[in-house]
Amino acid sequence: GSKDAADAEQRRAALLTAAVTVDENAGLSHGLGWALEEGSNGLSAYQWGANPHFRSFVLFHPGTDSGLVVLTNCEAGLDLMSALTAAYDGQEHSLFGAAWAGSDS
Repeated sequence: GSKDAADAEQRRAALLTAAVTVDENAGLSHGLGWALEEGSNGLSAYQWGANPHFRSFVLFHPGTDSGLVVLTNCEAGLDLMSALTAAYDGQEHSLFGAAWAGSDS
């Protein structure tokens, strides 16, 4: 019912609220489990993963309920994400220039 919808919206808001500022000038922060970026397209949320021989990345825009999921079967997969996300949403993301984001190279 409506209580479940309100609870879901509260949880979503908590996940997408900055808990830790990473780089204020670049608009980067961390929410609860998500890296967050305030950019020209509004709020973007990211998550990535690395396992032996595989890499994954997810980006979504909460304001438009749109997103991108990339799964790769190579250890250099994260090196592709800057170009893929720019092609997807037409903006360069500060995340990929952040020292803590790292790369596979």
